Amino acid sequence: MLIGRPLDIRSSEITAESAYVNRRQWLATAAGAAALAAVGRPAFAFADDPAPVGKPFGLQADDKPTPWADVTSYNNFYEFGTGKDEPVQ
Repeated sequence: MLIGRPLDIRSSEITAESAYVNRRQWLATAAGAAALAAVGRPAFAFADDPAPVGKPFGLQADDKPTPWADVTSYNNFYEFGTGKDEPVQ
C-alpha cells in the first residue's frame, strides 16, 4: 500500500517565515548562553574538599605483581565448568 503525502500543503504553512529567518540568531543566542553557563560555574562545588581515606587508587610503590599462576588460571566464564578453577583443569 502506497501512502502519498498531500500536495496541497505548502512549506510556508508549516513554518512561519519569521521563525525561519531568525533561526540562526536564535541558535547563536542559545550557544552563547550555554557557553556562559558552562564557564560561569565550577565543575565541582565543594565547600571543603573531603579528606582522602587510605591509599589513593592506582599503582603504589609497595605494590607487588600478581602471581603468574593467578593471571593464567583465572576465568570468569562458566561454559567449561561452574567453578572458577574448573576451566584450568
